Amino acid sequence: MRDRQPFQLRVPLIVWNFVLAIFSFAGLVRFSEFLHYYHHAAVFVYTIHSGTEHTAPGQAFISMNFLAHSAMYSYYTAKSCGIKVPRIIAMAVTSIQTAQMFLGVAVSTLVLKLKLLDGYRCQQSWANLILAFAIYASFALLFVRFFVDAYLHRNRKRKEK
Repeated sequence: MRDRQPFQLRVPLIVWNFVLAIFSFAGLVRFSEFLHYYHHAAVFVYTIHSGTEHTAPGQAFISMNFLAHSAMYSYYTAKSCGIKVPRIIAMAVTSIQTAQMFLGVAVSTLVLKLKLLDGYRCQQSWANLILAFAIYASFALLFVRFFVDAYLHRNRKRKEK
């Protein structure tokens, strides 16, 4: 490693800071829209980064994503057909999505343990692992906030009326 040239990260740093500036500005937009755009932009960046490395944890992330999206798009299909879907189903879909984010943090924690404590050479670079932690942790917080705002605060307001 000592003989290796350092990574040239100036351009990615500039891009990252620019993207953060854009998303900070997006705070002026409604929160649910921000969550949607941030989620898709971050997943796009992470998917490209992971694809170049063929990361092993990506298999777990993809499986979780298929499960969450199958529930989410089934819900959207029913709603678009005019079916009155019980609120508990919407809450369950959001709960599945939130659990996916916490499981992403758990998988990343396992990879960190394997790399640091057990000495395994995992098929995931440090940069990708840090990116996975940052994205999944931020998604977990945002989805929890969305759940609280959409379902719990709404209930409080209804009871006050």
